[in-house]
Amino acid sequence: MAKTFTTTTTATDTLKADAKGHAEAVFTVTNTTGRPVRGMARAKALANTQKEWLSVSGETERDFGGGSTEQFTLNFDAAGAPAGKYPFRLDVASAVNPDEDFTEGPTVNVEMASAAPAVEPKKGVPKWIFFVIGGVVLLAIIGVVIWLVVPHGEKKYLLPDVANVEENDAKQRLESGCEKGSGCVVVSVNPVADNTVAKGSAIRTEPAAGAEVAAGSSVTLFTSTGPEGPPPAAPYKLPAVANQAEDAAKAALESGCEDQKACVSVEINRMADNQVPKGKVIRIEPNEGTEVPVGSQVVMFVSRGPEKVTILNVVNQPADKATDTLEKSCSPAPCLNVEINRIADSRVVAGRVIRTEPVAGTQVDAGSKVAVFVSGGTDEVTIPTVRLKLAADARRTLENACRPTPCLKVSVISQNDIAVAAGRAIGTNPSRGALKIGSAIVLILSTGPPLRDVGKYVGLSEAVAKQRIVRDGFTVGTVKRNPMPFIAAKVSAQDPAAGSKKPKGTRINLTVIGK
Repeated sequence: MAKTFTTTTTATDTLKADAKGHAEAVFTVTNTTGRPVRGMARAKALANTQKEWLSVSGETERDFGGGSTEQFTLNFDAAGAPAGKYPFRLDVASAVNPDEDFTEGPTVNVEMASAAPAVEPKKGVPKWIFFVIGGVVLLAIIGVVIWLVVPHGEKKYLLPDVANVEENDAKQRLESGCEKGSGCVVVSVNPVADNTVAKGSAIRTEPAAGAEVAAGSSVTLFTSTGPEGPPPAAPYKLPAVANQAEDAAKAALESGCEDQKACVSVEINRMADNQVPKGKVIRIEPNEGTEVPVGSQVVMFVSRGPEKVTILNVVNQPADKATDTLEKSCSPAPCLNVEINRIADSRVVAGRVIRTEPVAGTQVDAGSKVAVFVSGGTDEVTIPTVRLKLAADARRTLENACRPTPCLKVSVISQNDIAVAAGRAIGTNPSRGALKIGSAIVLILSTGPPLRDVGKYVGLSEAVAKQRIVRDGFTVGTVKRNPMPFIAAKVSAQDPAAGSKKPKGTRINLTVIGK
């Protein structure tokens, strides 16, 4: 079945997500038919992409005019997602027949450079904060005055305990916990694995909490990367499974890696295919040979067998147009093998279609043969010439003078003919003109020249024997002489023998004995 829609995109193969984990791709969808249709757009998450990250702006179901286009904007929002590439596409299907008539759009990847921070909602400033700020300012002024008046030496900074505090908060506490209020110490962060402290939280400091350090000293803040686990699994290279049976291909995909569990999650998508037998794999997505993380999703496209084609009604169409219509009734063309048969018909204009076999409306496999019967105009056939043809050839010529065969009903008689060799056609009865298709006609075959009885010439004189041979319609052949004294010359032998039947003009050979 020809697909109603085509989908393209101006997006590059890989998009960069912004700091909030957002990206978007614009897809252009075209109605390839000349009729109005309603299409449904759906975002398709691939591999490790989560479907809740994807959304389509505006209406997902739209009406398309014949040959018209619509643009769909597909939004990607994955705040907090780990760094990596996340593929997706836009699929569009006919609202009337979504299971059969659908189109997969091109795949687009979004690259996340690092986890995008979640955006904290802004809060209004409570009024009481201004009283606190005023108090703090007043205390600061008093502290400055005291600091200026009272003599002092180098100040020491007592490091606060920041264990289990989120990294940024812990760093801020260390840097602002002294009398200066900022820049108390220089903090360097060292991430390490830890089975007891949550990922991203502080484990300890060095020097340890409670130690006195000089203002401006260097302090190392150890933060947790989470529990220490096994090394990441090696990527899994997808095996080639095209043309394999569905169960065997699924097993090969799921068990081809070193992991104890299923290597990938296999999603089955069945579709018509004119080349791949029913129940066998057409292709996989991602393609075979692609390296994917263990546990990724793989779509396996399995053949439902040849696409079914409905034979269209082409009655009364010119033969060329009917052939083109039938061959292009599905995609890719030619989807039907059209055979033209011309037959006489007095009711349909010459050159136009009378009927098809199978008839219009019948569903057949793509690539099936369809016989198209085209009118030859009249319902009569001109009698062909068959003279001198061998018997079998002459009969075929008469029976195949039109379609369907046999065009004429042939009966055979035989007769002598001097000019036509035995086993060849003398002619027909009637011999010329035209007959209604299906009429009877007589094929006349030659048995050769008429036969005559050979006379008895033995015992006759040579002269008399020769006269008799000519009188009987034969020709005098060779004369062999055996001279013998004292015996009158007479015919002693003849060939052919007396009483045999031979064609007129046959040579008669004689043997003469005597003087």
